[in-house]
Amino acid sequence: GGRVGFDGATFPNGTVSYHNATFSGGPVSFAGALLSGGHVSFGSATFSAGTVSFEDARSATGAITFSGSTFSGGLVRFARAKFRGSSIGFANAAFTGGTLSFENSVFDHTPLFGNAKISGGTVDLRLVQWGSPACRRRRLDCCWPRPMNQRMRRKFRAP
Repeated sequence: GGRVGFDGATFPNGTVSYHNATFSGGPVSFAGALLSGGHVSFGSATFSAGTVSFEDARSATGAITFSGSTFSGGLVRFARAKFRGSSIGFANAAFTGGTLSFENSVFDHTPLFGNAKISGGTVDLRLVQWGSPACRRRRLDCCWPRPMNQRMRRKFRAP
């Protein structure tokens, strides 16, 4: 339970770490935050309920990682976020449930799902824009790297 809020905060560098954390209720919010560098890490965290929100967040550099995390429930939400030049990683994560929402967001780099194990869960990709500005201008299929594209469609359900 409880709430952790970084709403509207600016992160010029350094690390915010939730390594090995368990999210079973109560929200963690980075709504409207500006990440101009640094790293937000949820490495090896467990998500079974609750919400982690990056709603309306902005980022120019830095990284947000969920490496090795387990998702069985809850919601991780990036709605209306604009991530230019920064990266989001889910390497070695396990998805059996829960929801990832990238609704109506802009990302210059596609999220990395290297070695992720996906057997369930939902990804909301409504109105999302992936890839470099040049890629988006040419309207190329840059939603996911081509091999990942088919796998993600098979493994995740759309909302």
